[in-house]
Amino acid sequence: MLSNKSAKQARCHPIPGALVTRTAAHRGFTLVEVLVVLAILVLLFALLFMPMMVGLDMATEARIRSNMQDAVRLAMEQICRDLSDGVYVYEIPTIQIGTDESITDYSRVIFVKAQRDANGQLVTPIRPMTDSDGDMIAIRYLVRAINPEVTWHHDNPFALYRQEGYYVWDDAAGEYVFGHKDDAGVFEAGAPESENILTPKTGADIPPTSTVCKTCGVTAVGYVDSCPGDCSETEQDLVFLHSGVKFAPERIEGDTLSASEYNTLYTAKRGSWRGYPNDGSTFLDDIDWTTFTSQVHPRIRLYRYGVGGSYSVVALDTYGTATSDVNLRWNAHDGTVRIGNYERVHITVDSDDASSPPARGDGEFCKITITDPNEDTDGDGNIFGDADDLVGNYDATGSLSGDRTSVVPIYGAAPGAWQDPVMPIAFAIYPKDADGTGALSVAAKVVPSSVHVRVAATLADGTVRRAEYTLTDVIDQDQIGQFQFAQYQASDDRECEVRFNRWEPPSPEMFGSLAGYEIEILYYYRRNFDATSNRDDMVVVDYSTAELMNVTLTLNKFTDPEPYKLGEDNLVVPSDVRINKVIMHNQVEVRNIR
Repeated sequence: MLSNKSAKQARCHPIPGALVTRTAAHRGFTLVEVLVVLAILVLLFALLFMPMMVGLDMATEARIRSNMQDAVRLAMEQICRDLSDGVYVYEIPTIQIGTDESITDYSRVIFVKAQRDANGQLVTPIRPMTDSDGDMIAIRYLVRAINPEVTWHHDNPFALYRQEGYYVWDDAAGEYVFGHKDDAGVFEAGAPESENILTPKTGADIPPTSTVCKTCGVTAVGYVDSCPGDCSETEQDLVFLHSGVKFAPERIEGDTLSASEYNTLYTAKRGSWRGYPNDGSTFLDDIDWTTFTSQVHPRIRLYRYGVGGSYSVVALDTYGTATSDVNLRWNAHDGTVRIGNYERVHITVDSDDASSPPARGDGEFCKITITDPNEDTDGDGNIFGDADDLVGNYDATGSLSGDRTSVVPIYGAAPGAWQDPVMPIAFAIYPKDADGTGALSVAAKVVPSSVHVRVAATLADGTVRRAEYTLTDVIDQDQIGQFQFAQYQASDDRECEVRFNRWEPPSPEMFGSLAGYEIEILYYYRRNFDATSNRDDMVVVDYSTAELMNVTLTLNKFTDPEPYKLGEDNLVVPSDVRINKVIMHNQVEVRNIR
């Protein structure tokens, strides 16, 4: 125990350690220490919250993608249900952008479904859906902005719409137009009866890939809100094309068509061809392709047997320069190609001989004129009487003056006895001369059983009596009936004889005194064969069929567009940004197409 003196000394002289401890207890943090602590806290919070933010972003992206997937899936299901029940699927819209160029807008389609009863059962025979007035009710799928009056931006993306309305023929426009009926039941083109949107209104987009002005035909990459050609047209005259949505008919390549009807009719595996709407009445040479430019036209090729022993010679190609003298047309609805053409030849008896035919046994034949027309070169709607017609005149001895025609008379013995006829007992057909003789002759075949014979007798009072001879298999002219004829073919079909009864061929004698007498011979000929080997051509076609429709739906997460190039107004989706998108493809078989 310290003495009082020692204790006093201790209070007056504390030990150094005690003094340091009391000084540190009253000292604060320095600025450096605070900054270090804050930096550590920031790093800790960053390490903690960065995964949380990434997770939130991933959740948002997943939600948006899930919504887009649901929208695309539901839209595709709706489209497949509608299209598979279609009766009429109309041509994909084509926009002319020049005299010989066009753009096909695959991002829209119009079709008419089959009529069904109140129980949802298909009405037979199958017919298009109509209202009580008989007007067709059509469905149209297209892509447009949510508000067409406003420019493209985040709150006004492009979306896929399903519209219902009426499809009515417009005489002034020369085509069907889509629209609705007002309260009075009067049709008005333009707006649909109803519509519903199939893709989200926000967060998703179907960006335009190009803009086309329908008036001037100028195109621009991406989106512009005014005519890219500065033709002062409003936005309503613009068409926005979207490569992300596609309603395209299936393109079938290299279909070798099956031949029938003596190699004049060729049938494809599928019909409903898109492109030029040929109903089988228009020949290839009469089509102005520049007026009907389209990416879905059928491509028809004729392959001919060549020197190498194979079908390597392209005799005709509708997409190329290879042509031939083949008369070709096709029926887009049936998916058939028809080759060949009819030739109509008139045999006219001289008016004096028609009024008073030579007597049998007098040694003279009736004088006849054979007219073999080529084409309606003067445009009067009549193929006869044109300057380039072939006209052959045969006198009372059967001698020819004038042109040799594709139909030539065959006379019997000079009528020196009472039973000898004064008219030809047969006619020979040389189809190679159907378009002219000499240098104009082209090897051709007469189609078996294609000949028709008609007779027209004009009485003195102007009354016309007509008769059509019937075809028989009998070739012996002594056994052919009076109003029958036989088509006797050569072995290679390159010529034939039209034979009548030897003693009673068509003649004005059977009518008495006439004002006129005429025989018409109609035959079908074709040139789709190799003249050397006599082998028939092969027909191969590439075509787009509406019986199978390929549907593509692409939905993007909305991304703010940017100028295509510096200083330009057209907007595009940035190419250097990874876009979250959903793509779905499907092929729909249109079961009820007509």
